[in-house]
Amino acid sequence: MALADTGGAVGAVTQLLRDRLQATLQGATPALGQVTVGRPNAASGTRPSLNLFLYEVQFDPSLRNHALDAGQVPPLWLSLRYLLTAFDTASESDSIDAHTWLGQGMRVLQDLNFMTSAHAALRDSPEPLKLGFEEAGPDLLSKIMQGEGEHVRCSVAFQVRPVMIARAEEPRYSLLVGIDYTAPPPGILPNDGEDGIQIVVSPSMGPAFDSLDPPSFEVGDTVALKGNDLHLSGLGVQISGVPLDILERHPDRIVARIPLVLGGGTQLSPGSHPVTLTETLPTVPPRVRRHGMVAGGLRPRVTSAGVTSTPVDPLDPAEGTRHTIRLQGVLLGAPGDAAVAGLYRDGAVVRAYDALTPAPSPPATPQTDVRFSVMPDDGVPAGAYRVILRVNGQQARQSPVVNIP
Repeated sequence: MALADTGGAVGAVTQLLRDRLQATLQGATPALGQVTVGRPNAASGTRPSLNLFLYEVQFDPSLRNHALDAGQVPPLWLSLRYLLTAFDTASESDSIDAHTWLGQGMRVLQDLNFMTSAHAALRDSPEPLKLGFEEAGPDLLSKIMQGEGEHVRCSVAFQVRPVMIARAEEPRYSLLVGIDYTAPPPGILPNDGEDGIQIVVSPSMGPAFDSLDPPSFEVGDTVALKGNDLHLSGLGVQISGVPLDILERHPDRIVARIPLVLGGGTQLSPGSHPVTLTETLPTVPPRVRRHGMVAGGLRPRVTSAGVTSTPVDPLDPAEGTRHTIRLQGVLLGAPGDAAVAGLYRDGAVVRAYDALTPAPSPPATPQTDVRFSVMPDDGVPAGAYRVILRVNGQQARQSPVVNIP
């Protein structure tokens, strides 16, 4: 159905009434001049005329929740209220001739008791239009016909209903519950389709967590998620989609361990990651529901540091010595990560390096070996330094000491 066209239904009803009055009464003797639409004012000219005035649009109470199809959003069902006023050749509405034309117009409307139309805005309505006359007392006429230069004119009132205005969006249909659509042809699931009904009801308001302790951690650490109803079955914890090892469950907290291997060292890098609470639902197949998310900081871990000194130019000792500092550990940063190493001594960073490179030969486990070089012109005096490593904004807890000759 072209339901989008029903937006013009109000105008289509007015046009239908005007055209029917005009076509029927133009053949009378004497002929009717024209049928105007608007406030009850006489038309210019020397021939009698009729006037249609839509003075009220109401929502039809008997059809307010009546949908075109079960389960769909009901359209708007309207009742349109009109006044019909007649004018004679002198533009008067209170003469014998005007009253005669008013009666002629009422006769035409009475014949329109049940109306259908091929107009695009009306043809898809499942209900025919019904026209019924109403009382038009002095109170109604005086309220409508007020203002400077206006006076009460003899008129007749009628209503047209139900006029439908439907939503333009497509219907909201879904597949049937209890049907296996993967089978050719589709068949009913076991237990008369009951196996397809998988509505999971939680015995509480549902689990929720709002804090993480500690907020930053490294592999092997234990963390506590704090919240409510965290003892329910099927709950798990993930960091960027990687499951954590659950150690304890309590109504107000879950204690979990960060695995020593996170995706083989290639899935995650140090930095800020979403920590989510997951619930595995007892459906077939199982579905996962997520409850809340907080940000957790995954730190790199440095296990050792060493220095290797080599000439910058073996043929020219005057060029000085290059000191290559090698850091080993876990999650030291992948290519593309923002990694910075700083040489720290006497309460300050002497020099920072952001050109860290992995080991020349890729190790079996990535992010376990990075290096940077201290050049003769870097202005780094000989001595002992602590190495600070930060990757994607997260700093390693360990800062081993290296001795630069």
